[in-house]
Amino acid sequence: MKKILTFIAAGMILIGCQTTEKAQAGIEIIDGPPVVPPIADDRPYPIVTDWYKGDIVGAQTLCKDEDAIMKIVMADTKSADAVRKSMYAQSMIGQCVILPRAIGVPIMDILVEYIDFAKRPSVVLVVAVPRYQGVVAYVIAGGRRGPPKEEKKSEGI
Repeated sequence: MKKILTFIAAGMILIGCQTTEKAQAGIEIIDGPPVVPPIADDRPYPIVTDWYKGDIVGAQTLCKDEDAIMKIVMADTKSADAVRKSMYAQSMIGQCVILPRAIGVPIMDILVEYIDFAKRPSVVLVVAVPRYQGVVAYVIAGGRRGPPKEEKKSEGI
């Protein structure tokens, strides 16, 4: 008896589906300007940050020593994927730390200038670690060593 009721119910559903009107999609086509993909801009980046001792830089990856940061620099001259892998590898062996958010650290010295894989100027900075007096770390930042600042001459009275 259950099988007969199941067949009757299925038959009624199929008959009901065949008798309803076909639904049309409510899509409205709007004429407008053609979609043009963005043009790749091959010009060098127009804004380059000039770094000076004492400036504050936002850093998320800090390394203990020059060897660790130089391994990341070598990867940075190859590709973005190589940089990610190198940072991860250095953090896994305890040579670098990757923070969840960037922190502001003061620049103590500018160690090296180089050009990264995307042909952007970059620098290796020696920074002071907050909360730990006398402890320094090494970071990479986009930009260059700033030109020497002119000192204002104070005139005597």
